[in-house]
Amino acid sequence: MAEQTLFGSYNPELIKQAIDAERERNLLEQAKLTPQQITLLGSARAGQQLGSALGGVVNTLFGLPSVQDPRLQQAQLGQQAYQQALDASGGDASSPAFFKKLSSSAAKLGVPTLAQQAAQQAAKLEAEQALIEGRKAQAGEIEARTKKIEFAQQQEEKLRQELSTLPSNATEEQILAVYRRYGSADQQSRAIQASLDRRARAVEVSRMAQPEFNNNGVPMGRVDAKGNFFDNSGRKVASKEYVDAEQSHNTAVDLLSSLRQITDQDINNAFGSVADYTTSDTARLLGSNFAAKTQQAQYKINQVGVKTILENLQKLKGASTDKEMQKVASTFPGYQAKPEVMKAWIDDAIQTTNKFLQRSEKRYGFDTTYEQENRFGTKGAKKASASEVPSISDDALINKYLQPKR
Repeated sequence: MAEQTLFGSYNPELIKQAIDAERERNLLEQAKLTPQQITLLGSARAGQQLGSALGGVVNTLFGLPSVQDPRLQQAQLGQQAYQQALDASGGDASSPAFFKKLSSSAAKLGVPTLAQQAAQQAAKLEAEQALIEGRKAQAGEIEARTKKIEFAQQQEEKLRQELSTLPSNATEEQILAVYRRYGSADQQSRAIQASLDRRARAVEVSRMAQPEFNNNGVPMGRVDAKGNFFDNSGRKVASKEYVDAEQSHNTAVDLLSSLRQITDQDINNAFGSVADYTTSDTARLLGSNFAAKTQQAQYKINQVGVKTILENLQKLKGASTDKEMQKVASTFPGYQAKPEVMKAWIDDAIQTTNKFLQRSEKRYGFDTTYEQENRFGTKGAKKASASEVPSISDDALINKYLQPKR
């Protein structure tokens, strides 16, 4: 055993015998003993306390002090440390705990070699135990995984059997019940999600069969998760086309809203002017000094942003394909046009935009608010366009109003 090997050099009895034999050899070799001394030496060896008797006799014969050998002292202390460790470990001299206690006791009693040897033995035993425990844990994990796989295979087989025995008209709840009983967590999740998807599609189909209507009573259709539009008949419009059409529709609505803000009085004040008093610094100076009322009306019309909206309409794909809207955008009068020309243009713009929105509404079901057509009552012969009305440049205005008087 490990403790026997470890303590072979710490057995007091063996140490004493070795010490006595060594002393005897040394004395016999180095001293010339008389027959009487040899007789006394033999008598001393016959006693039970060979080492002490021999030491006492020799010391007495040679006049030396009696001193205990250090090796014997270390062996006795080692034996003491061993007994303490054995008592602390409940008599088990093979455990790591025993050798840890032995190392601690030997160190306290002053037996460093024994303390080191015991610590090494404790570490060795602990490493061996850790290896054994690791192998046991690994074996346990393998066994657990094997059982888990076998159980999953059994459940999969039961799932297939149960599903195969369901009637052809089995309800969705009956199918889900089988998955809940035998399916894995992933299988249950997929089955439930598939059920939810089917219900969502059924709801969508039901909603499509009962369309909603916009503010004018026109069916609005539906837009799916990808942005594709479906009208009441099921016609599909791709997401990109639908977005373009919606932008064009909203811009046209903005145009009608802007035209509504321009009053009859604004047109009378702003149009028929010799110039646009809102552009260059010279024009603004002239307007503020000689045509303040006209300039204010022109600023208001600019702020309404009709021209900007028309430019946006021409850029949008949905509107640019409509020739009537292109014409409206390209014939916006300048301020040099007469008020009647602007009023006629507004009437035409309202009518054309309303028609555009009606077509857009019918195709896509957008909400639409229409403006009153022919709001200025200018029916009749077409008025001259802006390009047909002569205008005066800023340079002409400067020459007219800023030349020195003679």
